[in-house]
Parts: sequence; C-alpha cells; structure tokens
Amino acid sequence: MTTRAARLGPPPGTPTGGPRIPRRLRRALTTALRATGALLLLLAACRDAAAPDEQTSPGATTPRARVGVPDGWALWGGSTTEYQAGLDSGGARSGDWSATIRSMDASPGAAFLALAQQLDAAPWLGRRVRLRGWVRTNAMDGGGARLWLRVDGAGTTLALDNMQGRGVLGTSDWRQLEIVADVPEHAVSIIAGPMVSGAGWAWFDDFTIEAVGDDVPTTVTAPAPAPIDSAALAAARASAARLARAFASPGFEPIPPVDPAAVAWLKSAAAPLAGSAPSLARGDLAALDAAVGGARLVGLGEGTHGTREHFQLKHRFVEHLVRARGFTAFAIEATMPEAEAVDRWVRGGPGDPAVLLSNLYFWTWNTEEVLALVRWMREYNATVPADRQVRFFGFDMQSPGAAIDSVAAYVRRVDPARAAAVDSGYACLESSRNRNERPGPVRYALVSAGERAQCSAAVARVHASLLARRDAYAAATSPEAFALALQYARLVVQWEDMAGRADVVSSSQARDRYMAENTAWHLGRLPAGARMALWAHNYHVSAVPGAQGAHLRARFGADYVIVGFSFGTGRLSAVRFTNGTAMGLSTMETAYVAPGSWEAHAQATALPYFLVDMRRAASAPDAQALAGAVPMRSIGSGFDPGRPELYFTRASPAVDYDVLVHVAQATASRLLPFRYR
Repeated sequence: MTTRAARLGPPPGTPTGGPRIPRRLRRALTTALRATGALLLLLAACRDAAAPDEQTSPGATTPRARVGVPDGWALWGGSTTEYQAGLDSGGARSGDWSATIRSMDASPGAAFLALAQQLDAAPWLGRRVRLRGWVRTNAMDGGGARLWLRVDGAGTTLALDNMQGRGVLGTSDWRQLEIVADVPEHAVSIIAGPMVSGAGWAWFDDFTIEAVGDDVPTTVTAPAPAPIDSAALAAARASAARLARAFASPGFEPIPPVDPAAVAWLKSAAAPLAGSAPSLARGDLAALDAAVGGARLVGLGEGTHGTREHFQLKHRFVEHLVRARGFTAFAIEATMPEAEAVDRWVRGGPGDPAVLLSNLYFWTWNTEEVLALVRWMREYNATVPADRQVRFFGFDMQSPGAAIDSVAAYVRRVDPARAAAVDSGYACLESSRNRNERPGPVRYALVSAGERAQCSAAVARVHASLLARRDAYAAATSPEAFALALQYARLVVQWEDMAGRADVVSSSQARDRYMAENTAWHLGRLPAGARMALWAHNYHVSAVPGAQGAHLRARFGADYVIVGFSFGTGRLSAVRFTNGTAMGLSTMETAYVAPGSWEAHAQATALPYFLVDMRRAASAPDAQALAGAVPMRSIGSGFDPGRPELYFTRASPAVDYDVLVHVAQATASRLLPFRYR
C-alpha cells in the first residue's frame, strides 16, 4: 500500500510499490507476510507504549488527548504522516475514553487513516451483519469521518464498504453510523473499524457488530461468486478460529496489561536460562532435555528473522542436542540444492562458509550468528566418526534455478539422449527462474493460466521421466545421486505450483506443505532413529493450521516437538516499511508490548531469559489466560516501526507450541556483506 492509497487494501507490510530495492531482498518482501503468520491472523490488541502526549481536543469537557493506538485496535491502513490516531479522555459518548483520528496536514488529498479489528466470521456465515459506531467531528472535509467493513475469504475480499461519499463532514455532535453487509458461507474473517479521509478531527465510540434480518437493506453489493479453493479455505478457517468473535474494547477503554495469576504461574513454571551466548555451559538446559524427551524432530522457531539472541540460543540448543542427545542432522528454511554445498563444507569439504551462506540468497541467514553455527559444525565434525557427524540440509524451494540446472546436468551425464527433453520441459520457466542470486525478470504468477497449466504438466513430466528410470539411473550413478536428482525434480514441481498461485495465502500454504514434505524426505533418508533439528520462523515450525509444523505434527505426532521464541523489547534487523512501502534493510527498535499479550506476561516475570513447557498450561487453573488465544508478536523479514501493533497476531501459546523461550531485551542480528563468488 502506498502512502496515498485510494481504498482500503491489504494491511501494512504488503509489498505493493515504492522505491526499488536490491534484488536479493525482493524475496524477503514476500516472506515478510508469509513468515509472520499474519496472512489470516492480523489482529492487533495493543496500545502505544510510549508516554502519552497530552493535547487539547476541540469540544472536549476535559482538554486531554493521548497519542497512540487504542487497546485492542490496530492502525490497519493509510498514512501515519498525514494523520494521527489517539484517545481522548474528555467528551466521550460513554465511559472515559473515545478514539480520535485527526489530520496533521491541512490538505491530505486522497490519504486516509483507518483503525480496525479482525474477527472470526464463523458466527455470521450465511447471515447479514450490521456494524454500528458513534462519530462526532470538528471541521471535517474531504471524505469525512466514516466506518469501514471488509469481509475476507481465503486470500480474497468478498465485500468492502468504506462509506465512500457517506462520511460525516463539518462539525457535528455524536451521531450513529452503520454498515450492513452479507457474509457468504465461504467467508473467513471480518475486518472493521473507524476511518478518516480529508482534513479535520473525528472522535469514535461504542462500536457494535450484530446479525440482522434480511429485511434490513445492505449498504454494499457483494462481488460475483468466484471459484473456491477448498483446501485453502479449510486452512484459513482453522487459523481464523483463533480470532476473537467480538470487539475487544468496543468503547476504546483500556485493557488490563496482564493476568496476575497467569504471571505467577509462568514465573513458577519457567526454567531460567543463563543467557544466549553459545559458549555458555549447558547446565541450564535440563529443562530443554525434559521437554524434547525422545522426539526425533525438534522445530526451533524465531520471533523475528533478525534477532541475535534467538539465533544464538538456537545455536546453543543445536550444539546441546548434538552433544548430549545424539542429534545428527540440521535443516533450515533455505533452498535445498544450495544448502547441500554447506553440508559438504561442514563435513570437511572445500569452500568459504561466508560465500556459501551468501549463496543461500537470504539476508536472514547471512549473519555472524549463523556463520558461527556452521563453523562450530565443521569443528565438531572433525572430531567424530562419519556416522556421528552433523548434516546441514535445506527444506525450502523458493529458488528453483539450482534444482533445474542440477536435474538437467544429471540427465546429460546419465542419459544424454533424454537431455533435450528435460531442457524442453523446463523451458517454460526460463523467464521466471532465478540464476544464482538474481531472480527471474517475470513473476510466474502473472503468466497466463493456460501457459501455467502447460508448464505444470511439462515439469511434472520431467519428474515422472526420472521416476520411471529409477533403477537404470541409480545403477549408472548411485542410489544417493539418483535420490538427489529426483528430489530436485520434485522441488521444481513444488516451486511451479507455489509460484503460480496469485494470492499470497494459497501460495504460502503450498510452500509450508512442501517444506514439511521436504523435511520428512530428509529425515527418511537418514539412518533409522536419527534425530534432526529444524531452524525456521515461529510460524513455520508452529502447529498453526496450514503451517509446516502442523503438517509435521500430523505426520510425526509427539515425535515432533515445537520450540517457539519471543522477546520483549529491543532491536532487530528487518526490511523497513513506512506506510506499506518497503524502504530497504535496516536495524530498528521496538519498545511496544501489547497489553494482554504473551510478551506482556513474559516481561512481567522479570526474568531476562527463560524456557517454559507450555503443555503444562492446559491443566493449570492459574494459566488459563495463556492457554487460550492471546496476542503474540510475529515479525518476519519486514517491519514497520511506526505500526508495531500490527505485528501482534492472535496465537494460542499452549496449542501452537510445546515450549516457549523468552528474551526480555533483544538486539539485532549482525548482518554480513553478500559474497557470491
């Protein structure tokens, strides 16, 4: 979304325009949405963490106003440079506070600012709903003070009314506005709240949403029916079940920051950690041992893609799992063929590890912290027999170039007569595939549907041709060489399907499903009983429906243990967004902690580092505030420091994770320069 957006669209963080940034960062911009888990769960329950600014508000009985986002609400779209949101303690219609939005520019043009909450649509499926809210204004012009409501499906907008042409103008006392819309049976969520477009000052209070009869006329016409992806809808519905079904703080009153009983339980159940430095002794990791038990697969998440302490703690955990628990494999959210080069290096092969990490193409892994981990792996592997060495794998498929070239090279070597058929099968991806670190010039999802269908069949035929010649090819090379070539051909099939999906929800779900498939493939080719640690974002490793971890939990059950990571305040590395526009990679700071969130409770323990087994929360009466859905921070590779509340999504800590690790004060990961050669 650009600064002067003409209508309410995707939430901030969606890469929809702005300055051109280096090509190697573009993939990160898509990941900024995919990896956050915010695809369907963007419900911010939050308020401004800084000391409130007091201002005089026109018409208020008490001249006090506070700058900041009201508890339970989020800055959902528009410009924070032309507008300012806040709270007013004088002149509320009811209670002590009302929300305010005022223009900071006498002529904001087409700009706007909107607050919103996202609700689970389940109670209203197939019904008509009415959104109501009270508004008063001072010298409003332009589009005026309005309500807005959007009904979303699985990656699609089903209905939108932002009261275009029906806003309140001029100076007015409290009056009630309403929007009425139908909620289709295939809806997933409802996003609604107040908004302002034009110059002036507006106050909002007492929002309600309710089902009404068909005799109440709608204010918006639903779009024509479109094909429904039943798998995407099912996953979206399961995720949306974590959303609230009523407005939090509909009158904009404060929400209690924590539940004291839950804080007391958390402090008693937590196992303090000595710190994050990998060089620390491992005596404090007994709680990790107890939580992992005999599981073969451990998913290690991260609350952001750029937090140093999360990376260092995962290094500590991996080293401990290898030395003390017999783990012999490590797999990361990176493309598989490029990761194989790192695997050869950690087992004593040639190369420069800094170059090898650069050739994973992600700035997220091109850091001092990941470099320290792979160097430790090589040092450790030099001291143990081959069967105890740690392997380094990738399970992602976001860059198909190396897989395409590897399959073509393998077939040229083993069956030259069929090389032309492979080249022909992959020719349709020529303009979309990457070449090393350089993405293809054409986004594959924008290719015509007919061309994509033909291409899908062509790349599938390449995979099938290898499978049909399994015995001959394996005999001509080796079972291991053939298995890799076949899997690389499978990666191309996966990429074509993922990249060909136009909406980010469906594409993300496909990616996570395939990452789980690839993880299982790696584990399956290891010796019986081998154990593996995964490294990815919290969302990917979690049990959130549709996530990689959910697929792994369904396949491996209790043999898969999920460890999530969080932090309270501090700095992080990420692609900076301003009003929805990507500004480039930088280090940012956030002091914001949403009231009622997991992080608010964790910070209240006053423990600098701790680990807690959340499986104990379900049966603990005092922990019930954390056993259900609460806000939890989720930052992928992009972050807007002006809208930190948007990065708190509804999560179920005791369901989505088995173990949570919290760091009170975080610092940014230390980025390395890219060196591709």
